[in-house]
Amino acid sequence: MKLIVLLDEKISNSIVDDEDIILTDNQNIINNSNLLNATVKRIDYTINDHDVELSNSITKFFNLHIEDNDEFRNVYFARYFRPITAIITNAINLIEEYKITKLVLVGGSSYKYNTIIGGNGEGKKQFYKTSWSINFILKSIVEKNYDIEIIWKKKKDRFFMFIHNYLRNVFCIYGAFYIKILKCKISREESGKKKDVYGENRIFGVAFLSLQAQYLETLFSHHSINNYQIISQKKIAVVRDKSVIMNPLSFHQTIINFRESKIRIQNDLFFKYNNIEFKIERKTFTLNLRLLRFQHKYTVQQLINTFNKLGGTNSDRIVTDMTYGNNIIAVNEVAKKISMNHINLQYVAMSKMCFPKIDLADEYYLYSKKTYEFFKELSNKYKFYLPTLAEPKSRSYEKLIIEVIIFTQPDQYTEKYLLLVRNLIAYLKQINSTVRLSIKPHYRQDKILEFTNIIHKYKYGAIYDKSVGVKDLIVKSDVIISMTSSVLFEALMNGKMAIIANLDEEVEFYVQNNDICYPEVNIQCKTIQEIVDVITNYNDSYKIYREKYYRYMDLMGKHQNLNKILSQNKEV
Repeated sequence: MKLIVLLDEKISNSIVDDEDIILTDNQNIINNSNLLNATVKRIDYTINDHDVELSNSITKFFNLHIEDNDEFRNVYFARYFRPITAIITNAINLIEEYKITKLVLVGGSSYKYNTIIGGNGEGKKQFYKTSWSINFILKSIVEKNYDIEIIWKKKKDRFFMFIHNYLRNVFCIYGAFYIKILKCKISREESGKKKDVYGENRIFGVAFLSLQAQYLETLFSHHSINNYQIISQKKIAVVRDKSVIMNPLSFHQTIINFRESKIRIQNDLFFKYNNIEFKIERKTFTLNLRLLRFQHKYTVQQLINTFNKLGGTNSDRIVTDMTYGNNIIAVNEVAKKISMNHINLQYVAMSKMCFPKIDLADEYYLYSKKTYEFFKELSNKYKFYLPTLAEPKSRSYEKLIIEVIIFTQPDQYTEKYLLLVRNLIAYLKQINSTVRLSIKPHYRQDKILEFTNIIHKYKYGAIYDKSVGVKDLIVKSDVIISMTSSVLFEALMNGKMAIIANLDEEVEFYVQNNDICYPEVNIQCKTIQEIVDVITNYNDSYKIYREKYYRYMDLMGKHQNLNKILSQNKEV
């Protein structure tokens, strides 16, 4: 029996036998598994997420080589060590469970390829395949521990992969440096355009994305909080009256930060987690670290300069709506340096993972109850809140024109949404429906043209571009459809009926283990037919939704609103 590991690679069906197992995260292969002879197993990237030993191993690894490493550990957890250890753990489990006699690797080389930019983790891969970082590690571990034959197909030249890895990382770091240099003058001109907020107990929202700024502005406005400003790196139209653009660094400061970001590691790099042990190529690894350190130092200094200009005091508060990456770590570092309280409010999904750096704010508020229960065991910084902006409206009339909006998700979810839209349109056309169906692509969606071509085949179809905000679409919609997006929480927040398109085992796993989807309130559908039934029987479905909404809110009882959260955090 063979185990075939397919990571961004293709293989001929001729080498696949009936009893073989294919381990992959390729959605097309998973969708068409019935056409293959072999059994297809989806990679479970969450397999080690709750194991504190993984985060301890990462912390130990960085402490051994770099003294100050806060800005490295979480990003390396998410983009490097987590995916690598997850794939290897999946493969080893299958080898032992099915008594595998042959391991087939496809792609990659014996060179120790490593990157965190445009590689594994969140975001589209840029000139990179997962097999490049995994296969040489998997081969060495299997060779050491198991007596099985290893077949390596499409193996690339070691020297070529070294040159590719090195030049790719050099381009990333010097590209980031020159972009900062080019933006110096432009940013300086914009930074003076602000509206000051005077007085004590001011609130400074810090946002690196327009979505973050919009969420903070929505919360502040709804709760009649006026003494706030939103600090960002660029103009954000939705908060322009309250916007402060971060002070740029001078050319001289940028050069100094770039020089000081250089990292030298003398010893060989070995990472060990349980039975997984591998060597990391030092030159390309240090280039990745230098890029992270340069960006971190630049952001920290930008924020400090901006707060110095605004005259922040320890009676003021910094509020963010981030997750666990470098930006929130930079903000928290600045908050400590200038003695201001840092509060983080969950906006998008916060995965239940044992991060190496777990304390990310003075107080970190989560609205996902299961996620909160998980993190409160790791740190007392985590607290619960449930922000609501509107309740479901009661209706004494039947709604005839139904506005349905599908909010997509990127990366491995793209193919799922393309299939969802195709099948949903086919059903609606079959019953001659007049339902208005629109698509709002995720801001990182990479197959906009395909979505556009599909939706235009439906008479009442439309697609929205980036200029239309998520909040505006939620308010105008009658039904929201998504799989595991945080828009399902925003629907609850705004009292809008939402459908969880729970169409496969991956979505099912996420829905059951992460309550950002709110299945207690939102309507779960496991087939396209069920989705169509909910939409076409909208008025009855809406009554059921309202009952679920108020039942859940009664169950949750009293919860802290934003005014209370901010007012009780005046002292550091």
